[in-house]
This record gives sequence, C-alpha cells and structure tokens, in this order.
Amino acid sequence: MKIDIRFPQPFAETPVIVASLHGNKNNADARGGNAIYHASPTGFRVYVHSTAGTNTGTNGGLFHQGTGGNGGITAQEAQQWGWKIVYLAQEKGASNGPGQHSGTSAGVWTDAGQHLIETIVCHSGKSGGNTFGKTATVNYVTSLTGSSHMWTSDGASSIYTPTADSFRIYMFREGDHEGVQQCAPGQQPLQGCGCPNPLDQFAAVAPCCCPQGQTCHTCSGTGSGGGHALTAAGATGDHWAINWIGVKN
Repeated sequence: MKIDIRFPQPFAETPVIVASLHGNKNNADARGGNAIYHASPTGFRVYVHSTAGTNTGTNGGLFHQGTGGNGGITAQEAQQWGWKIVYLAQEKGASNGPGQHSGTSAGVWTDAGQHLIETIVCHSGKSGGNTFGKTATVNYVTSLTGSSHMWTSDGASSIYTPTADSFRIYMFREGDHEGVQQCAPGQQPLQGCGCPNPLDQFAAVAPCCCPQGQTCHTCSGTGSGGGHALTAAGATGDHWAINWIGVKN
C-alpha cells in the first residue's frame, strides 16, 4: 500500500514517519503495518503480510495493493476488514515545542538470542544535553525503516526501558520461514534456506523446495531476509533503523 503524505503540502525532505495498522478484523494476524518502505517527502509504502486471506498464490500471504492479486490477502479483503494505515510524520530534528521531538536511530544492532536482536536508541539535545529534561517521562511511538525485509519481523513498536533520553527495541522472527508459504505435497524443505524472488525484493521468501530424495541447491548467507534466521548482521546489511517520535508526558 502506498500512502500519500503531501497534504496540506509536501515536506522539504524525507520526514520521520511512524505508522501502525488499524482495522476491525484480523489485525492480530497481520505483520508489516509498522514497517516503512520507500520513504520520501511525498509518501511511503507498507507491505502487510497475513495468512487470514483467501487468495492463495506465490507470495505466501503478502498483500501488494494494485499488483493484480499475486497471492495472500486482497485489496477487497483489507477494505472489508476496515484496514488502514495510521501515521505520524515530522521533519527530522523538528520540535513541536519542548515536549515533542523525533529522530531515527543509528541502526546499530546486536544479537540478543535465537531469532532475536536489539538496539538501544539514544538521543540528546543539540548542545549535548537531554532532549526532554533529565527527569522527564516520555511516551514514544516507533516504526522500523530500512531497505528490505522489515515486514518479516515483530517488535518495532514495543518499547523497553524508556527513559528521558533512550529506549530499547527487540526485533523477533519466529523461525526461519514464519508466515511464508510451505512446500507443496511431495516436496521437502531445505532447512535454513530461503530463496528470495529476484524480481521482487519485498515478496515473501519461500523455502527452497525439491522432490523428495533429490539433492537441490541451497541459498547461501544469513541475514534479515524472511527465509533466514534473524541476525544483527543481516539487520545492519538491510539498513534497519528505528524511527521515533517522543512526547513528554
């Protein structure tokens, strides 16, 4: 889905954008509503994955609005369920008074467990002091941004240990192939392997499958891609970072 943010006028440069999926049905099954793709001064895209849809195809439940129904949920289903993307956008470094600020993390990730990575988002004022004041209580809203594969993982909007000048985010993916189509009957998956679609870097990553008893090729490397275990190195390679807007309580 492409979201136009030009009203009432375009931003001078790409703003800090945070977003979430709202709706009346099947929201809990959805993934990707807070992952920001192709951000620009005029808009951004989100790719929402769900297994709740009736359209089964090659994209393993990934919804691309306007691409002609390549699998997963359809635009009609999303509309029927009342799905919409609600967002906030603010110029980088802008401040709506002393009580609201925004920014993007440095994109530094560390491995925190199996299929789990973390980042600590720190921020301070222009002079090196605290943005909100040392004793302030701050409410943060966040989204994940990057170059690819952001929709495959959860946690981008879950804030841990918030303080006046920092907070933590933990990103998690439940298994190498969570939420992605399975092998057809009579085929076997190759463990730890996911083959991305070279024609669509945002499409769901399907397991490498081949007939039972045959030796098939495998995909090399690990990273943030939907068919691989989630690692800090992969998240860094995909330029993952956290967009945040903070409001002083």
